[in-house]
Amino acid sequence: MVERKPHRPASPQAGDAEAAGAATPATGHNGHPTDEALAERFLADPHLPGLRMVLSPVLMGLRLEAHFHASGLPQDWSVTGCAVEQIYYKPHRHCGVLHRVTLRGRGGLNAEEWVFGQAFAPEIGPQRFAYLEACVSGLRPACPVLAGIPVVGYWDDLHIAISLFPHDRKMPGVHLAGAPQFVRRVLETHAEAREAFGSTAASAAIEFDRLKYMPGKRCVLRYRLTWPGIPEITPRASFISKTFPAHEARHAYERLRAACDAWASHAPAIDIPRPLAYLEEGHTAWLEDWGGAPLVAVVASGDGAAHPPEPRRGAPGRAGP
Repeated sequence: MVERKPHRPASPQAGDAEAAGAATPATGHNGHPTDEALAERFLADPHLPGLRMVLSPVLMGLRLEAHFHASGLPQDWSVTGCAVEQIYYKPHRHCGVLHRVTLRGRGGLNAEEWVFGQAFAPEIGPQRFAYLEACVSGLRPACPVLAGIPVVGYWDDLHIAISLFPHDRKMPGVHLAGAPQFVRRVLETHAEAREAFGSTAASAAIEFDRLKYMPGKRCVLRYRLTWPGIPEITPRASFISKTFPAHEARHAYERLRAACDAWASHAPAIDIPRPLAYLEEGHTAWLEDWGGAPLVAVVASGDGAAHPPEPRRGAPGRAGP
């Protein structure tokens, strides 16, 4: 698996140049292949006709916009960004690429969704897509503006399958983690959740941010709770939701609890975000949200010190445990 930093396409013209592929030197000054030559060799896999498309944020953005419009997305919505977040590649067989897609609608409204595109060898593509279709079970994309779009699709000309979040064949529980109505039910009935957030949490408005997704392996969301009638200056309660495959979810949660207990017993104690609840139905762990900024942003600011804020949890008027 190769992980790439998210980046934004410059323009459709840049995508045309990318698709055409300019000539690049094969070796550097030391005689080793250049990064450009290695990339071109990677893109030249003759067994995957959709490889260049699925790896190009610009070309995928244009194709996804056309696909969404053909599937019912209102014409006043457009795809304005498509960032590559994860790449999984098995030469001559398939290449899976996770994209974070940004949409913009009339009046400046914005929306965001994860789309997992998989380029297959033609001889296995239709069968792999059949596996994806078999796991749909009435799922719809989590993003409201895309709710009318089929959650999976197949582009026959390039043998590319697309899956919109929260469809995940290997981690089906993620559709619950991304469902605010499920979170509300947990806040109402789950003993550990009520202990962490109090009895008023179930009346809160519930939203979530997409933090990190590794299809089939892990999904990390930040949930935010706000209460009607509370001024906007009042801090929101929030927590981190981590979903795992069914066979490792409970073990992952117990590891988090054990690490938290062990490090808290050190002298001096080492604080880490504490697990708050484990949801067996969704194979999901809830943890404290310490907020903060990405490491690359901290390094860029020149401040190497750690400044963990107070955990953002608990309903208004309730002190944390």
